[in-house]
Amino acid sequence: MHPTMNPTTAGDFCRRFKQSDTDSLMQAINEARINVWKQQDDSFFDQALIDVDGMPWEYASSLVMRHERI
Repeated sequence: MHPTMNPTTAGDFCRRFKQSDTDSLMQAINEARINVWKQQDDSFFDQALIDVDGMPWEYASSLVMRHERI
């Protein structure tokens, strides 16, 4: 009978990779993103939305509105 293995943590999983592995993954993602952007119409680039905190804008704006009412 084999002992049951403990589940791995995110940290344990991440430590299995070298810096070069992470760099290769980031490069592949960036190349794919650029290829997708090249397929867009010019109007796609008229407006850019930048999400810097991961919170959906509608949710963030409703929090601001609620805060202003208090």
